[in-house]
Amino acid sequence: MIVREKIVSILLIAVMCAIPASIGAQDTEAGSPVQITSDRLDVYDAKNMAVFSGNVQVVEKDSVIHSDELYVFYKNEGSDGKPGSAAGAMNAGGIERLEARGSVRIVQGDRIVTGDNAVFFNKEEKVFVTGNTVLQEGKNIIRGGKITFFMKEKRGTVEKAEKERVTATIYPKEEKK
Repeated sequence: MIVREKIVSILLIAVMCAIPASIGAQDTEAGSPVQITSDRLDVYDAKNMAVFSGNVQVVEKDSVIHSDELYVFYKNEGSDGKPGSAAGAMNAGGIERLEARGSVRIVQGDRIVTGDNAVFFNKEEKVFVTGNTVLQEGKNIIRGGKITFFMKEKRGTVEKAEKERVTATIYPKEEKK
């Protein structure tokens, strides 16, 4: 099954810790493949949902998402607006949201975001990462309870966890002499 929805190219707050997490193709070049591998795939067409489970890995260009499970929620209609199959809905750009659950790790180059869960809203171009969230770029690290990315606005927020405040450790760039 081919998923054709682009999720994210994001710049996180003023500290320049960006995490583009990708899945599929709104600004992706035509034909850029997305590869999802897992131990199992279950499709629930009546619920407009597909579930990849067990060692899930999503690869698109230079971005990789790892999780225990990936839920794909889609509109069950083909490109003509009539009911269709899950594969047809995904090919027609009918993905509404993706939910990565359990041990989520989003990697692009030296940028890494980890958390317990991540939800990618396609239409709104928003991503929420929750539960023990850590955003790392090189040696720079930001920790919090919830990270929100707003792709259209190219901005992000980090909110505190229930009993802990947001913490950031930022190292200045070394100038070359």
